[in-house]
Amino acid sequence: MDFRLLRTFEAVSSMMSFNRAAEVLHCTQSTVSAQIKSLEEDLGTPVFERLGRRIALTPAGEKLRQHVRRLLAYEHEIRAIVGKAGETAGLISIRAPQSVVELHLPTILQRFCTVYPRVGFDIRNCGYYHLPDELRSGEIDAGFLFAMTVESVDLCNTEVWTETLAYVASPKSDLAKKDNLTIHDLTGQTILLPRHDCAYRMQLQQAIAEAHVDTAAIIELNSTKAVVQCLKAGIGVTLLPERAVAREITAQQLVKLHWHEPTVASLIFIRHRDKPLTGAYGAFVEMTEQYFTELRCLPRDPLFK
Repeated sequence: MDFRLLRTFEAVSSMMSFNRAAEVLHCTQSTVSAQIKSLEEDLGTPVFERLGRRIALTPAGEKLRQHVRRLLAYEHEIRAIVGKAGETAGLISIRAPQSVVELHLPTILQRFCTVYPRVGFDIRNCGYYHLPDELRSGEIDAGFLFAMTVESVDLCNTEVWTETLAYVASPKSDLAKKDNLTIHDLTGQTILLPRHDCAYRMQLQQAIAEAHVDTAAIIELNSTKAVVQCLKAGIGVTLLPERAVAREITAQQLVKLHWHEPTVASLIFIRHRDKPLTGAYGAFVEMTEQYFTELRCLPRDPLFK
């Protein structure tokens, strides 16, 4: 397969525009169109749908995009190794809840990128049901997930942190001054949920369903920040890691509701048991171990062995 065509596909699929891809690739639109046509002929299937002036990925194009970045990263790694002896390059693909990306990964990445500046990361929201298959296929290297465990003999999962959760609302909410709240107090309330399917979101949905609570509405949003902005605007109630809204609670922009019992979620780190802990990937695992060990104020221990 021609890597030149894959680079063109990656540019077009990222920008969803033949014109903008041509500008980035320093060529004409007709060249880009011809290269995509060659790629489609090679694969025997269209990768883009032409919708007037717009384009969209076909199902085959979606599958191709899942692997192209890794293929291009391998090419980059090979060129770096051959061209600059001893310099580590490549791409590490991670799945993680947005709160983990915001609260924990910046410190880990800062430490990692200082040592491995030519290693890139592809970090996306977690998917509880898809994560095991993505690890087995090699589409991703590791993942973080709020869950008790992911049962599978070929996956290694370790609890690295216990996150305190909080039911949160606007200070103007009618729940703000009530004590000993339970799931039944959410009757008639609008519930805000982050779209990704992590354990605390599923935990809240399951509790509402099992208690037959008649909520006013469920609003799903693409990001934790969007959820927080809606809460600050006086819309609804949610369940989030307390650290994700600590600043807003301190500033009295939001309030932590007085729930009848503490609520926590286990954060686990998941990887394929057979993937060697070598190179940049091994270093990332080691730095992740060190970070959470320090965070837990415990002596260093081999969490990922």
